[in-house]
Amino acid sequence: MASRSSKPVVLLVHGAWHTPGHYHLLIKALQAAGHTVIAPPLATAGPSDLIVGKGVPDDLARLEEAIGPHIESGKEIILVAHSYGGFPGTYYVKDRTAAERKARGLEGGFVAAVYIAAYAPAVAGEQPSRHKPVVGFFDVDVSRLFSTPVPGSPKVADPNRTTRETLYSLLGGHSGLAFAAEVTVGASELAVPKTYLVCTRDDCVPAEFQREVAEGMGARVIDIDAGHSPFLVESHVERMVREIGTATERN
Repeated sequence: MASRSSKPVVLLVHGAWHTPGHYHLLIKALQAAGHTVIAPPLATAGPSDLIVGKGVPDDLARLEEAIGPHIESGKEIILVAHSYGGFPGTYYVKDRTAAERKARGLEGGFVAAVYIAAYAPAVAGEQPSRHKPVVGFFDVDVSRLFSTPVPGSPKVADPNRTTRETLYSLLGGHSGLAFAAEVTVGASELAVPKTYLVCTRDDCVPAEFQREVAEGMGARVIDIDAGHSPFLVESHVERMVREIGTATERN
């Protein structure tokens, strides 16, 4: 087995309302496969008194604080972005790919991007309103925040009742400002192999929309028979780890 240091570091950018804790099965599995995993909490997600007024720049600052030192030390990085995480994840990768850094005489940088049921505009200037979440599942005050999804909403299709209850108990709010940002970077611009995992039973981000996003960015599409949060189910986690492990070989 390859040593952990020889495999790319994984930057996991979580989705709206979530915390890194929701991804513990995926994180543990990636670590077991030899990856170092960096999963910072986003500034736009969490208790409402902390997130109102927070936007994509605040999330980018969190990502820089967490993964920046690894890039500067010459490490190769794979972006793994779920749902809303596709927004800040895409913005952060721009100008930080291994190819772009090599052209500047630098080592390290992103070598692949993996999107999981993610929002990621294909080109700069695309209307962000097309990428807003399905608000029918949430208690919404768009001027301030999208608050916690209501229990029983079809956000996840797979986990058992106990797992669903745990999921909902850990969800927080999400800043409405995060979904109103001007789109300045398109995923199609990223100079890395891209993989998009389409969750075919997703009722939050419909599969048809996911395919449109994947096509726009020029990603290789992998279907997973899952709801919006496949990282809660071990069989899906195994599949995701395999796809992440070979993501640098794509495109």
